Amino acid sequence: MRMDKERESHNVDDRRSSTGRGGGAPSMKTMMMLWPLLKPLLRTKIGWAVIGLGAAAYFAGYNPLALVGMGGGSAVPVDKVKDEKQAVFIKKVLASTENIWKKELRGYTEPTMVLYRGSTRSGCGHASAQMGPFYCPTDQKVYLDLGFFDELAKRHNAPGDFAQAYVLAHEIGHHIQNLQGTLSKVQEAKQSWGGNSKKANALQVKVELQADCYIGAWA
Repeated sequence: MRMDKERESHNVDDRRSSTGRGGGAPSMKTMMMLWPLLKPLLRTKIGWAVIGLGAAAYFAGYNPLALVGMGGGSAVPVDKVKDEKQAVFIKKVLASTENIWKKELRGYTEPTMVLYRGSTRSGCGHASAQMGPFYCPTDQKVYLDLGFFDELAKRHNAPGDFAQAYVLAHEIGHHIQNLQGTLSKVQEAKQSWGGNSKKANALQVKVELQADCYIGAWA
């Protein structure tokens, strides 16, 4: 995709420098989960040293919790040049969706895109890299960990900038569904079925396909 001359959207909440590998105190829930690991370490001087090193690493920006599958961060250093290049590109894609949908949909309100690394908080609860990109109708924000693009290329064999743009455009499709009341109707239908997972899953497939249809309209 040639986005060189396109503008960058200003509807961006960039949390990459404050999320991912640390930067804040672990939550009480995380501490409770860590307690079985910490308890034996507290009995020895070496254990105290390990805890001290782990705490120092955490607040320096490297999340040791990721080594035991907690915290949502990655133990692999981020390529800052590549990361920033991806951020600029996806901001331009967001601006492109704004241009199209403000023109095509009367009363269209622009969502905010939250860029983060590892984990953050959303209006829909905790957000982590393992969840993948998602749209939260509560705060009308799209949450995107740029590390997901590496997953697209390596695990899903979908490299390239259009694959990245597709991901964001799909979540914008969910934003349109929210504005038009589709998501609330779907939620009401699911609740009325009283936990019928088969019918709920079938309906959710339609929701995802409609979001893909909006991608085609944008593209």
